[in-house]
Amino acid sequence: MRTARKLWVSLVTAGIFCILAAIATNLTAVIFPHWMEYSKANADVYPNRGVLESCKGTFGSECQTISNPWLLYHDCILSSGICDEAQQKRTNVITRLRIVNWTLPVAALGLETITSFACIFYLLAVRYCMSKPSAQSAQSCLAVSGYLLWLSAITTVIGIISFEGTSTFEGITTNIKIKGMAGMLRQEDLETLERNYGLSSYLSWASAGLGVAASWLWIAASFVQPPPHISNPSIYGLTTSSTAPLYPLTPKQQDKQKATI
Repeated sequence: MRTARKLWVSLVTAGIFCILAAIATNLTAVIFPHWMEYSKANADVYPNRGVLESCKGTFGSECQTISNPWLLYHDCILSSGICDEAQQKRTNVITRLRIVNWTLPVAALGLETITSFACIFYLLAVRYCMSKPSAQSAQSCLAVSGYLLWLSAITTVIGIISFEGTSTFEGITTNIKIKGMAGMLRQEDLETLERNYGLSSYLSWASAGLGVAASWLWIAASFVQPPPHISNPSIYGLTTSSTAPLYPLTPKQQDKQKATI
C-alpha cells in the first residue's frame, strides 16, 4: 500500500510539472510577438497568426489587413488598385480561417489551465479540508482532468495544423519562402527570421507534447490506488465517495473525526 501511494504521488506530481510547463509554453506561444510575421525593406509581410498583434498577410501584390482577429472588418488591398470580387472573397475566407487559428490555441490554453488548477485545488481540498478524504473522489478528479488535458493537447495540435493549412491556402509555403529569401535579406535578418519561425513552432508542439504527457500521467495515477472495493475508478464516479482514506489523517482531521463519533 505504501509503494502504491508513493507511485501515486510521483505520477500526480510529474503530471503537475508537465501541465504547468505546457501552460507556460502555450501562453508564450500565444503572446509571442510577430509570430510568423516577417518584414523586408519593401514592407512585404508573411503569414502572421495575429493573436495579440495586427494581422497582415501578402500573396503577390494582394494584401489583407486585420486590425483585430475578432473583428470581421478586413480589406483586400492592391498596390496597383482595387481588389476584384474573387480576391475580396478569398480575403474573407482567410480572415475567418485566421480567427479559427486564433481561437483554437486560446481555447486549448483556457481548457488546460482551468482543468489543471481545478483538479490541483480539489486534491488539496480532499487532502486537507475533508474529515474523511475519499480516494475515489480524488481518482475521479484525476481521470476526468486527464481526459480533458488530452483534449486540450489535441486542440493545440489542430490549431497548429489549421495555421499551416491557412498558410498553404494563402499560397505561401513558409519554409520554401524563407530559403528563397536568402539573397534578399541581410544574413542577420535571415537568421532572426529562421530562429523566430522555429521557436514559435517548437513552443506549440512542446505545449501539445507536455499536455499529452500530463494527461496520461494523471490517467495512470487514477488507476494506481483505488479503494479496496473499487477495482476500476471511472469518470462516472464523481458522485461516489468511499470511506477509504487517501492519506493518513492529519491531527486536525483526527480530532474532527473523533468529535463526530
